Amino acid sequence: MLALFERAALVGKQSVAGTRDGDLKLGPVTVGAINCYEVAFDGIVGDTARTGATPLVVQTNNATYALTNLPPQQLAMSQLRAVEHNRAVITSAITGISAYVTPDGSIAWRTGELVPAMNVLTVPVRTAQTVATRVGALPEWALILVGAGAVAAAWRRRRPGAGHSVNREDDQQVGDA
Repeated sequence: MLALFERAALVGKQSVAGTRDGDLKLGPVTVGAINCYEVAFDGIVGDTARTGATPLVVQTNNATYALTNLPPQQLAMSQLRAVEHNRAVITSAITGISAYVTPDGSIAWRTGELVPAMNVLTVPVRTAQTVATRVGALPEWALILVGAGAVAAAWRRRRPGAGHSVNREDDQQVGDA
């Protein structure tokens, strides 16, 4: 990469791939570190929550997306993750929207977009796993299989030559002639 892009040299050792999910042990608490785009991926957030991480912390820099729909969408995804895993979610944004989302999905504190601000928060530490945390994508895959089976069954019934006549009136006219 260095031969192709000079800027690749700017990536430091802090950017080396890890060997496990984004759980950072800080004394008795394990904080779930999630990068901005990762909040959109069920598996990444679920794997982090399964480590016992609480709260989940989404760090982001939305400078490229300033004043677009992305920062509010990212905050909405954080609300979903809070409810899904029954965890507090803290979004720490350099240029987007920083917020504290309670485990029930309510926004307890937030900044405006592109507004410098800070706050000291007390957040609950919850380590119990929700059903969603435990089963992950299993219900989604089950619904996909059921849906695919329904489409296959419907296609098979409608297919000409599958034991059903397409137009019975035409069949009778040919037989009467």
